[in-house]
Amino acid sequence: MKYRGSFKSENGTETAFQVETSCSVQEDLERGLQFIAQSVRRFYPEAGEAMNEQLEKDKLTIEQEAALGISLRAYLTEMLGLHAAREILSMNSQEKEQRYIIIDGRQGPTGKSTLCKVLRKHGYKVLEMHEQKYIRLDAELQCKIADFSDLII
Repeated sequence: MKYRGSFKSENGTETAFQVETSCSVQEDLERGLQFIAQSVRRFYPEAGEAMNEQLEKDKLTIEQEAALGISLRAYLTEMLGLHAAREILSMNSQEKEQRYIIIDGRQGPTGKSTLCKVLRKHGYKVLEMHEQKYIRLDAELQCKIADFSDLII
């Protein structure tokens, strides 16, 4: 692919460029953005300095937010949606002790294990489906016995 363009500096000087590549569109986009950023810094030093300052501010903001952490409510809402987050957060201590939360989903990095760790850390009983053996009984019993477990030896 070939790209052509030009940049004008503040004093009106125009610089033409041409790029030819056989990379993927993603790589083309990344290289194009890098080229534009470098050009802005070169032709507009003030804009380059402002960009650097903003990048430093953004970096500090992200680091500050990371140091403060995220609330359980915000995390659950982001991961599960408002309704499911409210269901979990509204569980009282007795429910948290008696009920299990079962987490399932497609294989791969979807956040299941992290969600388990976070919920366990906050006192919930959690199981990841892939760690369990699941048995489903659908057939109705023909001969019902009051407490069948006592008869098994």
